[in-house]
Parts: sequence; C-alpha cells; structure tokens
Amino acid sequence: MDIELIRELEVIYFLDRNAWNVNDPEALIIEMEIIEENGKLLAYAEQGHETLQLELTEAFVSDVTKGERKYLFESRTAAQAHYDQEIGQKVQAIHNMPKDVLLQQLFDKWQGEELHDVKIVNAMKEKIKNEFGVNV
Repeated sequence: MDIELIRELEVIYFLDRNAWNVNDPEALIIEMEIIEENGKLLAYAEQGHETLQLELTEAFVSDVTKGERKYLFESRTAAQAHYDQEIGQKVQAIHNMPKDVLLQQLFDKWQGEELHDVKIVNAMKEKIKNEFGVNV
C-alpha cells in the first residue's frame, strides 16, 4: 500500500497492538477515515475517549505498511490476518520454549510485581529448584 492508493480510499485500518483490550476486535483494529485538510492527508478516528489522527506522508506510510510490524491495512480482514499470523508465531515460540527459560521468565515476572524480602526470593528460587530442577 502506498500514499497514492491511500488517497483513493475512504478508510484504512490501523492495527493497534497497544490497544486497551487486544481481545476486542474494535479496539485492536481501528477504522480510520481518510481526509485531506490544509494540504495534508490525514487518517482520523474516534476511539472511546481518544481521538486518533495520523498525518500520512510518503515516509510514514512506507514505514508502517511494510515488514513484520505493519500498522496500516486496506481492509479489516487483512489487518486481522496479519495479527493472527503474529500471534500464531508467538504462541508457537511459547510452546517451543525450554523449561529453564520459561521458569526464568515466570520467576522474573513474579519478582517484578512487588518488592520481596530476600528470604522470600530465596525461598521461591529453592522451590523452583526442588520442584523443577531449574536454577533461576
């Protein structure tokens, strides 16, 4: 998709990977109206209490419509298919993750949630070692 194609469209679709709820299709994929204002091409949408506005320049469009981290799509279906492929790869990576890496990530997440006394941290490390044979 390039800037000239976007000029011809009435709407484009923005894949918002940072949506407040990525499990809500309306929050994940936002339909944006294409408008020209003061000589600028803009994509505009109201999303809940937020107003989204993107200035669509050739450089911006080139950056966000190519590669693995695409953001703009011609259709909701294309955006959803791209997202589903990304998620499928991440799910597969989790299934393929070695036990020691998985436990280290879980431990790091648990440890980061709040400050723990060193005795509690050491007890958790010991429990993981005893239960799973993995040093974290």
